[in-house]
Amino acid sequence: MFSAVVALPVIFVVFAWWISTGIILYLDQKPPATYRVSFAAGTIAGVIGLLVVIVASRTTNVANAYLAFTGALLIWGWQEMAFLMGFIVGPRRTACPPFAREWQRFMFATEAILYHELALAASVALVAAVTWNQPNQVGAQSLFILWVMRLSSKLNLFLGVRNRYESMLPLHLSQLTSYFGRRL
Repeated sequence: MFSAVVALPVIFVVFAWWISTGIILYLDQKPPATYRVSFAAGTIAGVIGLLVVIVASRTTNVANAYLAFTGALLIWGWQEMAFLMGFIVGPRRTACPPFAREWQRFMFATEAILYHELALAASVALVAAVTWNQPNQVGAQSLFILWVMRLSSKLNLFLGVRNRYESMLPLHLSQLTSYFGRRL
């Protein structure tokens, strides 16, 4: 039987994830002139998220589990804003050359998102370091899971898994769709 003990955290996670995603997508669809202010607010939220994860990691109780997840989501949101607003992407800002074979396309795609991937890895490492040996690892584990899921989705896009949301990429990142695999 699906109890409230299981249902409430699932509802919270889904709700928090979709609300935060919606806010980020909304801000990303605004004119680029608004990005600096939005990103500054996102940076403050990310720092608050890091502090929340650190404080919540010290105690294992239900409230701190929710707080740690929320803090991790704030850190994650900052990373997503940095990528989608074009602040942290990669050195390659052009479309994939049409002649590129699979391995070349993979290397070019990696160049297009390299700095973002490194920033994600650094965030995961930072949260792991500041919560090391603390009893509540929900924040670190949540951020790690989000990172693994993100890597999985990027690999799936590269390999050609159908993507109905390409149109949601902002214009300044539209070249990224040229790295997506195409399956008939």
